[in-house]
Amino acid sequence: MAHKKKNNFVKKHEYPGGKKAFQLFVTSTINYPKLAIENKIEGSVYLEFEVGFEGVVTNAKVVHGIGFGCDEEALRIINLLKYAPQNNHGVKLISKHKVKINFKLPVEEIKKTTTQINYQLSNKSIVKKVAKKNEIPKVSYSYSIKI
Repeated sequence: MAHKKKNNFVKKHEYPGGKKAFQLFVTSTINYPKLAIENKIEGSVYLEFEVGFEGVVTNAKVVHGIGFGCDEEALRIINLLKYAPQNNHGVKLISKHKVKINFKLPVEEIKKTTTQINYQLSNKSIVKKVAKKNEIPKVSYSYSIKI
């Protein structure tokens, strides 16, 4: 029976703490662009970047963006990333990464609304006269609704 070596000679850079820590960093750092909020833009920005052997992000670029300031914000976040240097048996490794940063509009607080309806009969004396003759009165109403 042949003994197989483990295939982990070269280690790719990983964000400290893994994927969950990466997502937490992105969500806590992201500043939703005002232009995107005003135009109700949501979506995902796809990026590529390299991490040098010292853990520094370089050559970050948008592969597929959504515009309205979201692409620039995604690049800003990627350029803030810090990776731990990798020791690959003396080999200076540059690793390539692809990520997606999601932009979802912030949920606005649900405002409690109250509805108030006021109505008035336009001419009460006409209503009384018509009511005596068993006819349907023509009455106008006015409404005011406060929200």
